[in-house]
Amino acid sequence: MPKPIALSKNRIATYVMLDNRTDPEEDQIVWQLRAVPFTVRMDIFNSIAIDTAAGSTDARADVGRRFKLSCKHGIAGWSGNLTDSDGASLEWTAGGKAFGVEVIHDECLAQLPDDVVTELGNEIAKLSTSEAHTVGK
Repeated sequence: MPKPIALSKNRIATYVMLDNRTDPEEDQIVWQLRAVPFTVRMDIFNSIAIDTAAGSTDARADVGRRFKLSCKHGIAGWSGNLTDSDGASLEWTAGGKAFGVEVIHDECLAQLPDDVVTELGNEIAKLSTSEAHTVGK
């Protein structure tokens, strides 16, 4: 399959997390992911190195921002029984529209564990590149 030359905010790719793939299908969470808009990708790139204080020559990577922004704009939903540690079901809730699509609510995103956000953030980043055709495979 040739590499795509344009991204679509409407293309939804499905993704099952690596450690969930060996589970029976009825126990898997199927994530719905989409490409991140250009403006957000540029915000992510610009936050890779930021000043730590005014006038400081030290810089630090704002890696958490990369994953948060990727997931905020790239998680389009999920199917399956996603529950919290108390067994309560966690439903995808919208936090408004950005760039013409519904984005996940901050409180909903905040309930996802760091390792989940990291893995999904990496897959969402792939959806925003010429590797988009490999996501979910």
